[in-house]
Amino acid sequence: MGWKVKRNPLDILMSTYIRAKAEGVCEWCGQRPCRDAHHFKGRIRMTVRFDEENMVALCGYCHRYLHNNPDVNTDFFRKRLGNERYENLVMRANMTTKEYPIDKEKIKDDLNRKIKLLNEV
Repeated sequence: MGWKVKRNPLDILMSTYIRAKAEGVCEWCGQRPCRDAHHFKGRIRMTVRFDEENMVALCGYCHRYLHNNPDVNTDFFRKRLGNERYENLVMRANMTTKEYPIDKEKIKDDLNRKIKLLNEV
């Protein structure tokens, strides 16, 4: 039996937004419905846990594939973001929340606004 990752309401909201932004389609294969929001730098990295540059919507197959192939995962994010944004993401991921504070209430408000805008389209 596998272990379950604890998700709080903000994680669920972020996942909902990432998948909605992808219009329900896997951003790796472009063929299957996405069901997962994948973090390039893991959720333990609080400075980028709720950073949309750190996430993509994936189907279950592609999610497992990218986790099992870290070099492919890194190349995917580097190509997706471009070198400068990729390097900035890695830098933020390596910071502490003291160095790079996050405001969960602001993130929540921003996500709710973005989801509302997506639903209006």
